[in-house]
Amino acid sequence: MGFQLLHGFRLYLRAYGRSWFLWAGMGLAALPVLLIVLLLVFGREHYNRNPTWSTYQDLNDMMLRFVFEHFLIFIMASGLGFSLLRQEFEGRTLHYFLLQPVPRWLLVLSKVLAYLALTSILCVASLWLTYLLVIGGIGAGKGALTYLAEGMLWRRLLRDSGVLVLGLLAYGSIALVVGLIFRSGFYAVVLFGWELALPYVPTTFKRLTIIFYLQSLTPIANPLPVRPWATPIAPPPSTLVSLVALLGLSLGLILAAGVLFQRKECLYSGV
Repeated sequence: MGFQLLHGFRLYLRAYGRSWFLWAGMGLAALPVLLIVLLLVFGREHYNRNPTWSTYQDLNDMMLRFVFEHFLIFIMASGLGFSLLRQEFEGRTLHYFLLQPVPRWLLVLSKVLAYLALTSILCVASLWLTYLLVIGGIGAGKGALTYLAEGMLWRRLLRDSGVLVLGLLAYGSIALVVGLIFRSGFYAVVLFGWELALPYVPTTFKRLTIIFYLQSLTPIANPLPVRPWATPIAPPPSTLVSLVALLGLSLGLILAAGVLFQRKECLYSGV
């Protein structure tokens, strides 16, 4: 069983690396890098005026919270995760997919692992490159690697990378299940609005958002002030609670996708 899973993972990872999956992922992963380059070019005077460690922290926190966690991993996971199994129906290739002499749930798991590996590599590479650009661009002449060695930044980079992977897994598992049930990806618009409304929903509902747990795992040095008309941010859950919530949701949805796919028939009309 383990050999079949590994073989399926390698097969689908190779297939995704030669398809539009890779190009779409690379295009999305390039957006934060392009944004930070524009910020450094047009805001160089502002950031270089009195560069301190908090300057790097604030800019990197902004990129992590609003660009990576709110935008990049959501769009990448929703688009690519939704099409993982949906493309087999839309492309009329489901019968070839099901002819493989392995259990259906194993095929689903192989696809999910290949998706997670590809998107994680792209997102983590983008994150590390933006950090290096920020530190090297603002601290010109001081050496990016010198700053990386200070303040335990390597540990922070590893932590942020792991959180991005968890976000890709959680959002991707939602997209996977929705793709098996519905033909339209309109759900992503509703979910994006719900996740974006985090600061303005009652405390109880914050716990029903993925971004609440992702941001609890990535506390920032200088949080933005909450406007008077906004609902106060709820106290963040512990690291253990956040990990259990994200992994439990992801594994539960992947299991549900396996069960749903196990009962799917090879009918191309109305799927």
